[in-house]
Amino acid sequence: MGREIEKRIDDFELRMRLGKLDSLMLFMPTLLGLTYTLLQYAVLGTALLSYFIPVLFFGILMPIYVGYVRGAVKLDSIFERARGWIYFFAGILSYTAIVIGQLAVKTQTGLESKVAYLVIVGGVSTMIYPISAHIGKTLLSWFGDKTTEFDKDRFRLTSSAAFMFSVAFATLADFRLAEIYEGVSYNLYIVLIVLSSAVSSELLARRRRRVTRRKTSLKGAIEFLAHSSFPLFIAYTFLIPFALIQLTTYTKDPIFGYQFVNGLIVASVMVGHMCRYT
Repeated sequence: MGREIEKRIDDFELRMRLGKLDSLMLFMPTLLGLTYTLLQYAVLGTALLSYFIPVLFFGILMPIYVGYVRGAVKLDSIFERARGWIYFFAGILSYTAIVIGQLAVKTQTGLESKVAYLVIVGGVSTMIYPISAHIGKTLLSWFGDKTTEFDKDRFRLTSSAAFMFSVAFATLADFRLAEIYEGVSYNLYIVLIVLSSAVSSELLARRRRRVTRRKTSLKGAIEFLAHSSFPLFIAYTFLIPFALIQLTTYTKDPIFGYQFVNGLIVASVMVGHMCRYT
């Protein structure tokens, strides 16, 4: 009887602590995301506002959806709660670094600015993986859960998704609608590729079981690829767009216009992304 009472008390305390974490999840991303965006607007004005609107995605949308909706409401999972906090910290950190690097390249000329951009982005992309694993491990330990290697892999996938979403949004900030009428829009193609990779990382991070990998021979690997949709994914995502880009490069005025070519590239990448999950 005494043990049952103690267990109920422990469960009640756990629920209280989880409730406080959920309240913080609702409060902090909203406050800091809005503060970050409004601060940049006040300091830099509307000229660079397009760079900072996506902060709401990392500061509010993804943390609350993953950490609160999935973690607290739908699955009641401390693991998903931890992933929400990873989106918050890794997303804002990586996006800020990418934007600073892009602005450095735009405002400064010479090789130094490009090197600085690569150093900043490369450094952050390397840092966010151990930081994300540490955030996830710490949150799980607070509630008595142990972190497995599989959990660490999923935390890294979450930070990878946050980083690639950052690259996509930073590239999208430079996108102009007129690009699709003036030539092949490389910005649009990059955004599509990176977004599809980010979505793939997020879906992989939601796995509840580790996918076992069996050792196979070279012949077995070739047979597997031949019967899988991976060749179609490569063809639609990379080969067909590359062919269209090369053909358009040597054609100053395509028959159906550049917007038609850009539309074909978008459709090809979307089909390739669908092939990846069939």
